[in-house]
Amino acid sequence: QRYSDCLKNKIKEADESARCEFVGLKEKLLHRRKLHREELDKKNRSVKLQKARLSRSFTLAASKEKRDSQLYERQLEELAAKKEHQEREFRERQMRQKNEEALQIKADIIRQSKRRDNKIRNQVANQAGG
Repeated sequence: QRYSDCLKNKIKEADESARCEFVGLKEKLLHRRKLHREELDKKNRSVKLQKARLSRSFTLAASKEKRDSQLYERQLEELAAKKEHQEREFRERQMRQKNEEALQIKADIIRQSKRRDNKIRNQVANQAGG
């Protein structure tokens, strides 16, 4: 009987010990899972932050590129307008120069014509008087 009670106690103790060990292992496992989950959450947050930073930097880069492109377009338009203005001024200057040359030629012709007329008058007066 005593042997049987002793055996039962030993079995009971072993059972209790095994149960405690199981509970301890279970708690350890749950704790590890919790730590692993926290680590994953931390990594996910980090990845989300990196993603947000990248997205923001891409957005900034895209808007900067757009601004640069608009600035470039505006500069091209300004250059085209400046070139057109210079060409117009050049054509106007050429026209004025041609007109001045034409007026000069006309004035020269008129002067030559007057000289010739005066010369002829003088010859006629000289012949008539002479």
